[in-house]
Amino acid sequence: MMMDVDNFKLVNDTLGHDAGDQFLMQVGDIIKNDLRVTDFACRFGGDEFSAIMPASSIDDSFSIAKRIQSSVAKLASTLHSDIKEHLSVSFASLPMRHMPQ
Repeated sequence: MMMDVDNFKLVNDTLGHDAGDQFLMQVGDIIKNDLRVTDFACRFGGDEFSAIMPASSIDDSFSIAKRIQSSVAKLASTLHSDIKEHLSVSFASLPMRHMPQ
């Protein structure tokens, strides 16, 4: 799963880089806390994050993504700004392969 904070540049431009850094750290915490213990997340660069979710169905992944988006929207509402941050999410999936015995 790839995630990108939309309109993030406006946070830095209007609220300052310190506020932007704090926001990104909080987004990272949200992602980490909303994933399963078997998942792995990292900051991909700038305002982009990535998560590897082994053995996750697309329905489970979609549910987790919606929960993360909702949490980020709540966080964004605390910025006291007219900026409407949103988290865009995309998915890629590989079929499960059985290991040879």
